[in-house]
Formats: sequence, structure tokens, C-alpha cells
Amino acid sequence: MKQRKGLFSVAILALVLLVCGFGLTPNAQAADKIAVTILSPTFPAALVNNDHVTVSFKYTTDDLGGVRIWVIPYTKGSISPGAAWQGSALEPFPSGSSSRYFTITSDDVHVDQFRIYMKSNASGKLLFEDFIDVDYHFGNAIVNIVPSPSSPHGLLNEEYVLVDFDYSTNKVNGVRIWVLAYSGGVVNPDQWYYGSPIVYGSGSLTRGFTIPASAGDAFVDQFRIYMRDEDTGLTLWEKFVDVEYYFGNSITNINMVPASPSLLITGQDINITFDCATMDPLGAYVFARPYTNGVVTYDYAASGGDYFTGTDSGTQSFDINTDNQRIDQIRFYMYNNDKTVILVDFFVDVDYHISDSGSCIWYVDADAVGYETGRNWYHAFNDLQDALGAAWPGDQIWVAEGNYKPDQGVGFTSGDRNATFSLKNEVEIYGGFGGTESIRDERDWHAHETILSGEIGNGGMVTDNSFHVVYSASNDATAILDGFTISGGYNVGEAYPDYVGAGMLIMIGGEPTVSNCLFTDNDGGNGGGLGVWASSSPSLFNCIFMDNTASIAGGGVSLQHSNPVFVSCMFLGNISGGGGGLMALDNYAAPILTNCVFSGNSSAGYGGAIYNAGVGGNPNGFPPELQNCSLNENSAVFSGGGIHNAGGNDVVLNSCILWANTDAGGDDESAQFFDSSGAPTIEYSCLQGWTGGWGGPGNIGTDPMFVDPDGLDDILGNLDDNLRLQVTSPCIDTGDPNPLMNDSDGTRNDMGAYGGPGADLGGIGVIPGSGFLFTDVGNIPRSEITQDDLNPNLLQGTANVVGSGLGIPTYVNTAFGRSLWLHGLFGADNMDDIDYYQVLAGLWDGTTPPDPLEPGDWVTLDDKLVKVRWFYTTEWESEYVTIGPREIDGVEDLYLLTPTPTDDMWSRLTVRIIWNTRNYANGLYTLTVKAYREDPPGNLTDVTASLGDIAAGELILRIDNTPVTSIIHNVKYDPDNPYYIPADDGEIKECSIINLTDENENLRFTLTASHANGFLRQFTLDNIWGKNQNGGVIAQELYSNPPPLWNGVTNTEYQSQFAPDPPGNLQPWRRCAYQFRLRVWPRITNGFGYLGHSEFNDHYFLDLPGVLDCSVYDVDNNSFINMIDFAAFAQFWLKSCIIE
Repeated sequence: MKQRKGLFSVAILALVLLVCGFGLTPNAQAADKIAVTILSPTFPAALVNNDHVTVSFKYTTDDLGGVRIWVIPYTKGSISPGAAWQGSALEPFPSGSSSRYFTITSDDVHVDQFRIYMKSNASGKLLFEDFIDVDYHFGNAIVNIVPSPSSPHGLLNEEYVLVDFDYSTNKVNGVRIWVLAYSGGVVNPDQWYYGSPIVYGSGSLTRGFTIPASAGDAFVDQFRIYMRDEDTGLTLWEKFVDVEYYFGNSITNINMVPASPSLLITGQDINITFDCATMDPLGAYVFARPYTNGVVTYDYAASGGDYFTGTDSGTQSFDINTDNQRIDQIRFYMYNNDKTVILVDFFVDVDYHISDSGSCIWYVDADAVGYETGRNWYHAFNDLQDALGAAWPGDQIWVAEGNYKPDQGVGFTSGDRNATFSLKNEVEIYGGFGGTESIRDERDWHAHETILSGEIGNGGMVTDNSFHVVYSASNDATAILDGFTISGGYNVGEAYPDYVGAGMLIMIGGEPTVSNCLFTDNDGGNGGGLGVWASSSPSLFNCIFMDNTASIAGGGVSLQHSNPVFVSCMFLGNISGGGGGLMALDNYAAPILTNCVFSGNSSAGYGGAIYNAGVGGNPNGFPPELQNCSLNENSAVFSGGGIHNAGGNDVVLNSCILWANTDAGGDDESAQFFDSSGAPTIEYSCLQGWTGGWGGPGNIGTDPMFVDPDGLDDILGNLDDNLRLQVTSPCIDTGDPNPLMNDSDGTRNDMGAYGGPGADLGGIGVIPGSGFLFTDVGNIPRSEITQDDLNPNLLQGTANVVGSGLGIPTYVNTAFGRSLWLHGLFGADNMDDIDYYQVLAGLWDGTTPPDPLEPGDWVTLDDKLVKVRWFYTTEWESEYVTIGPREIDGVEDLYLLTPTPTDDMWSRLTVRIIWNTRNYANGLYTLTVKAYREDPPGNLTDVTASLGDIAAGELILRIDNTPVTSIIHNVKYDPDNPYYIPADDGEIKECSIINLTDENENLRFTLTASHANGFLRQFTLDNIWGKNQNGGVIAQELYSNPPPLWNGVTNTEYQSQFAPDPPGNLQPWRRCAYQFRLRVWPRITNGFGYLGHSEFNDHYFLDLPGVLDCSVYDVDNNSFINMIDFAAFAQFWLKSCIIE
């Protein structure tokens, strides 16, 4: 049986829980509430003056002295004119039901809200209020207007529309009320309508109208309902109601299945139902036909016309039998009986796509002469904007060579500087087509230049050009722009954000993917070619920024609070006030530039190639990071011809070349790199004038020996600038020595833009010779995973990382769990012979490993693995590739080997599988591989033997996903405490009061903190008092080796008087609410860090002599906390802490 605790104890606990926001009843709140139950009359309603609106309600209150409640009418946010309302009687504590009324004494007032509120009878304090939306009209009014038949509807001539309504009036001599039909904003002159007798007071009426046969077909789009004074003829009230009534010949209530918009496959019907009416006594026919861009949709099949007489309902259907099309309108038309006269004819806008693959390719060619439906090259759209309007997620747009402007297309205004090409998520836009291609790889954007131009105004003028030729806001990486020239944007002198990104502006978290694009001849305020602002992080591949200007900063590119990625991009001949090539300001994460060239850029201030700074003189929190970049012959009027850093936090350089850059001081070291931190991070790079003062490994100051820095035309800053290295260059094989940064031929990284794995693409991720080797689990190298049992203090298959040099956590006898990223390398000699591999796991039987010759000892792992492949044909491209598991020739759980001999670059290059170990039993596992060759396609051969001694590369891992146990079994008094009861050894029930005699008194805690298999890392018992105040550690133990296994403690007592000091610094007890918290951590890792902990919490109130040490709460506002306060809490708000 459950019972409540004693009143005094419960009250104290409730007090603490409410005030401190802590314990078993968090966020307790006062109970002053009003709930409206009935409104009489219901709304909307038309009332005469002094009619009552009665509001019935229920209430609760914690005010012991009772409350008063009022209801007051409001109009447009203020007390209604002429408002009168009932006074408030005293409503008693703690709850009840009652009602109030209000009325209006003046004419023509609309009550749209009433305020209902509660005040304390004693103090007048507002305890509760609410505003309720209503619709009451006092005086002269008409409400509850209901036309019949409902709109839209088709009627024969001389059929009436009847309008029912309620009315009220204060006019003693009555009023007249009419309903008149309107067409096109004026009274229909042909209508018949009901007359109006005089009416008084309030009531319900019906009025009606129709169109006579003599008027023929008519469309009524409104009716006016209005009230006039019988004495003066003045209009007292009126309202126009929008409707759709068709008199005579009509087609209405059209319904299409599937509804628009929808994706259809070829041959799929669109089924249409409708209502129809005709005045032709011989009947009529209704047809529905698909249209695209004003012409009948190609290759459709449709049902015949639907014949009917009088008023009826009908059906039509059609389908499209050719793929890659769009229906943008359906034409509905009605013929007379002998099909010689069209009685009705109109179009309904729709949006249906027909695609058997689930997506469409929309063709754009400025010179196409077809119907501009976009379905093929002949009927291509002439304007890119029309294709963007047609495209849905998953679609592609192919654009032929030509000049395309953002102000051209359906719905766009010629000369509108705000017009821009806006990217769409999951829509890929490709330029560079000749206009005949059938597959995308046939395009050539060099031979077929496709220009997106901002030259929308007068020729020869730039001040009337587009603010932004291309725009991307909040797009993700699936918004793709590839193969275009972007030019002619101009926004100098405009307000934010229009002065940013004349060529292209990426804003508001935009993450589009932009490849193979030339940004040229754009002129902006900030970011002539490209602006990347407002938390955006696009990816740009193989793009060129050339001959752009910016009056403020970032001639080529302006970055602010963004972190884009630039790969293999060129910044050539751009000019600005600061940061001729690129300006980076206050980035929220580091922009990454890899294999990029800066040549011939200039600044009228600082940073010829790059200007890097924070805001207001502060450092850029995340400056750009340059990997394998070349900056040559850029110039700045003041300082930092190559890179200028301001405010601290300098640009990071790795394997870069900065040469022949100049500023006011010449071409010395500071002209190449003007630092502001005094300690820049520069590694394995070549800087002209290098003094060594900044330190950093592998840096040199020797001429890099570029092939032809200013190109065949001897002019800097254009496409023929050749910053490749001569064969005798000192920068060859002197870049970053990390093997992962090697050149594609496997040799050490070359400094500059044409070195490293991403420059001349080729295979990396192999080991010399033959065989296979598991190399890492997550970030833990196999060298740090114990593979034998020779050391009795180290468990086989566990992580043991003792040094900090690897930059990863230290581990001792740590098992593995959850999802493991398993890395491995195949030998270079095997790469031509292997297409697929399997990863196998064998569970040990005690100390006996799995038998390599016993198939039953092994299982093939089958967790899905996806990688991104970057490949280069004539441009950079990428795709998601499911590496495995696959099935070929009856062999399951195969994974594609990456890289293969013809592949380029892969993400997660050496990851062979991500193993979800939670699907497997705990224990010791051996991991191995099998290799396969596919030749011919579909035929698989096991070539594992070619790997040689496969066992040498196997990996032993100890898997354990057992959770830890954390329990606080009880808290007990010390035997010296006067509340100690020997029968239960002083045990204190959870959620009760602990009575202490002083602030340092001893408490005893019985704990279990354990891991069943011995992989416990540590446990900590600490305490939190009041509102999240840390009171220090009571007990704590950490694993140490030996022994190799530690299960922890079970039902073990710890005393506060023996708390560790340090750590923890247990504080004296306080009179307040307490949480005792036991946290337990396992010694398990996924290769990236320790896995999570378990937590157990107990809650109490510690009562000591003196006042509350954490907070107070006075219920009855008398400046004292007394039994009235405690009783109120105990009776009404304490919902937890129930004793069994």
C-alpha cells in the first residue's frame, strides 16, 4: 500500500524541489488557472446592443484568500467601445466554477477577443490572464453567411443562388437587406435578385440571385450583401463575398488524379472528374487535353469527349507515351452537339513530369527553334530560367553554348537587376554542350563556352548589370553548377547584401558544389567574382577566377564567416582594395585551399593574393589553410604582396610556394607572407627571402624554378601562366613527408600547386610488394593493439597507447566496441589482380584461435560501406559509390577494392569496412581478408593465395559491448547520528530528508560500479546541491595496470569522511536539496575515443540547523516561510516521492 510522507517532511521537500528546480518534481508551477467551458451564444453571432455574452469557466488557485475574475470584451487590441461587463464576486480557494457576462451599449461594434483574468483578492496581484479570440457583432450586422449551392458551381440560367444569414439591427424603424451578384468588380446588369421587406431586431433570412437565359453565359465572382436604414437609405453594413458561379455553359469542380504536381511514368493516366452545365437543348461535349508551353503535349493519348445534357458530372483521361516531358497546362473546352461551336474554353495551370527513371533532363539552347518544351535539343528552352522553373529535385539541366541572362524567361522582367540564376537543391546544371549530345560525358565546356551573363542593360554600360549573376541561399551540396563562364555582374556602391558577390553570391548556410566554372569580368563591392558569406561552406573544384575587381576587398573571392573548400582553382589577375585574389574575414571554420594557383593578382592596399583578418582588429578565428598552393608575382601597394595577415591567427601553409610577390618593401620574406601573430604555422614550404625566424620544419628559400610563370604571352595573370616545376627544382620531393601526402607516383610530396595526391591524380593507399595488412582501427595504429600474449599484464587484442606523440587518447588494456573503422593496405604488386575482397571475422574459443582451414570458424562481415569517388576525364566529377556488400557469381559480402588501377581519388581511401560489432558476441576475434578477381565480368576467381602469407597482416581484436553497472543501493546515517536506527543500519529512504547535526557529519553510501568482463575504467560518486552547484567528490576509483582486468566494486560501502582530497574537494553539507550522482565509465573504445558512461542518481533534502542555504519561497507573500507555505505545497503540488 502506498502512503504520503509526513506533512512536515513533504512540505520541506516540495519547497526545495520547486525553488531549486531540482529533484523528482522539476519545473513545478503554480496552479492559478482559468479554463473557459461554455460561451453563450456561440460565435460568430449578430447581437443587438445590451445583449449579453455569457462566459462560463472553471478555475483553480493557490491563493488562500480567494480571487476575483473578470471578463472584458476587446476590439483590435483595446477594450471595445461601449463595453460593459459584470463585476466579480469573491471566488474561494482552491477551485470552482462560475460565469461572467459582457455586452456592448453603443452601435456597430465588433468584439474580436475577450480578456479573462484573475487577481488576488488580498493583494490585487495579477495571477492569470488569457485572451480568447471570438466573433461577436453588436448593433447593425450580418453574420453566418452561407450560399447554396456551395462555390464553385455551374448552374443553368435562371437557377438561383440562395444566401442564408443571421442579422441584427438597432434601428427602431427597421432595415432592408439585399444580396446582389457582381462580375469583374461591378454589379452584373443582367441579374435577377430578391427584393427586401423591412426587418427588425435580429433573426435569420434568405436572399438570392440568378442570371436569366437572355443574358447567356455569365461568371459571378462576388456577391455583395448589405443592409440599409429604412429612414435614411444609408448603408449600415456591407460585405463582398468571393465566389465562383458559372451560369449557362460551364465546366467546374475539376479534380485530377493524381493531383498536380506529380511525377508520372509513360502511359500512366491522369484521370479527371468535373461538373458541367449547358443551355444547349441538344447537349454538349467536354474535352480535356494536355499542353506544354502553349502547344499540345507530344505523344499523348486521350479519351473521347464526354457527352451530357443540362447539368451533369463527367470524366476525361489522358496519358503521355514519351519520356522526359512536362505538362504545364490542361485545356478544358466544350463543343455544342455537332461540334461546330466551342461553348467554353479555358486552361488550368498544372505541373506534371513524365519520367520512367524518376527524373528528367531539361535541355536549354538559345538557338533552338522548336516549341521550347525542354524535352530534347530541338525543342529546348531558349532561356535557362525556364528550365530552372521546370526542374524538380533529381533533375538535370543541360545547357548548350551561348549567352544566357537572368532577366530572360517566363515571369521575369527584362532589365531587372535583382534577377539572378538561383540554384536548387538536388538539381544539377551543366554547361558546355554543343547541342547534339546524348550523354553528359560528351560535352566540352572549353570548346562550347556557355556564358551566364549579367549584361542585361545597355551595351557598353555596367551600372545597369545584374547585382548577382548566380545566387545560392541555403542550398546543400546537391545543388550543382558545372561548366559555365560567369561574367558581367556589377554591384559596386550597393547596400548589403547586394554589394557582395557580383558574379555569384552564396549566402545563409549555402553549400552548393561548383565545378569547372570561369568567373571573369565581374565588378563588385566585396567579392567581384564570388562572395561566400553568412555561414556558407560551398565546395569549388577546378574553377578559375580571372580579371574580376572589387572596390572594397576580394577581387576574385570574398569570404566572411564561411568555410569553403577550393580544390585545383586558379586566381588570376584579379584586383581589389584588399585581397586581390581572395579576402578571408572572420571565418567560422577554416577555409581549405588545395592545389590552388594565385598569379598576377593585385591590391591597392594589403594582400596582393590573400588578405586574412578578423573583425574590428580582432584575429580571424579560423584563418585559411593552404595545402600545396603556389602564389607567384602578386602585388600589394602597402604590405603582403603574397599574403597579408591582420589581427593575429595567420594563414596556415603546408607544402606551398610563395615567390616573387611584392609590396612597398620589395620582395623579401614579409612581402611573401606578412604575419601578425609572430608564430605562423609554415611547414615544408618555399618562401622567397626565407630567414628561418618563424621556424617550422622543411622550409626553404631557394628559387622554385617554375616552368614559365608569365606564360607564352609574357603577361601575368592569365591562363597560360605555368607554375609547374622544372625537373631540377629544389621543391620536388621536399613537401610534406607524410606518406598520405605523397604524389600520385608514390614519391614524396612536391611543393606547390602541382604536388601532393590531388594534383596529378593517381593511385595512393598501397604498400610496396605483396600481401595485405590491417593498419588502423579508427585512429589507433595496429602497432598499439596487442597482438600476442607474451606480456601477462597486457591483454591480447586490446588497445595499449601510452605515449602522447600520436595525438590520440592513451589506452591500457582497452577493449573495442560499437562501430569500428578498419583500415588496411594491399600490396602494390597485387593491385592489378584484385577487384574485390571480403573481410572475415573468426571468434576464438577460449585461448584457441579460429582454424584458417575450417570455414565454420569464420563469418564474412556485411556492413554497408559507401565512399565518394573523384575522377577526372576532362573535368573534375564525383559520385557516391556503394563499395559493398555486393554479390557476384554466387559470392556474397564482396567489397570493391579502392583504388583500382583506373581510379583517381577516393574518400576514406584505406577504410575496408566499418564493422558494427554490436551484432556479434563478445570475445576475441581474428580479422582477415580474401581477395577476388573478376574476369570476365560476372565470373569471380579467388586470388587470395597471391597475397602470400595472409596471416602476417591479420588483426586480433577483443570485442566487448557489455554495458557498465551503476547503482547507489542506499545512503545511511553514521551510528553517531541521533536518527540512526540499528535495525536497518541507519538506512535513509530515497527522496526523504536527511537530518544532520553538523555540516561535516559522516554519511555512508553503498555502491555497485562494475563491468562484468573486467573492462571498468573508473567510477566517481559526487554530489550536486541546490541548482546545479557541484559539492565535490565523495568516492572515486580508477583502473591501473596490473591486473589487466578490473571488474570494479559490488555492494561496497564508501564514507564521506574518507572522501579523496584531492581530487574532488568535498564541500561541507548545506541545508538544501541534494543529488548524489554515481558515474561509471567502461574501458571500451571505437578507435576514436572512449565510449560513453552510465549514471545513477539519488535525491534527498539535507536538513541542518539554520536557514535554507540555497533559496526560499513564500507562498502567501507574508515575508515568512511557515507552515501555511509548507501545507500548501504538500497538499497541491507534490506529485512524487511516494513510499511503497
